[in-house]
Parts: sequence; structure tokens; C-alpha cells
Amino acid sequence: MKMIALNGPHHKRYVVFNNKGKIVIITRNKSTAKLFLNNASIKSAA
Repeated sequence: MKMIALNGPHHKRYVVFNNKGKIVIITRNKSTAKLFLNNASIKSAA
């Protein structure tokens, strides 16, 4: 899994991708993104 930070004009968004390149979560909270990044056993709903 991989996490990137997207910079916008007023805020930052964190995107977590799985190993196949699909987005798992998009959030403004860095700690929430790290939780999904560290817990690779979570299955995504999409």
C-alpha cells in the first residue's frame, strides 16, 4: 500500500492506494490515512 499527499489551494488531502493501484481512502486527516496504510488487512468496500 502507498500513501500520497495532494496539495490544494487551502488544504491537503491524503490518498491511500492498495497494491493494485486502486484508491482505498481519501481523507484530510493524516492519522486516519496512516491507520489504513498500516492495516493492510482492511478490505475496501468499492
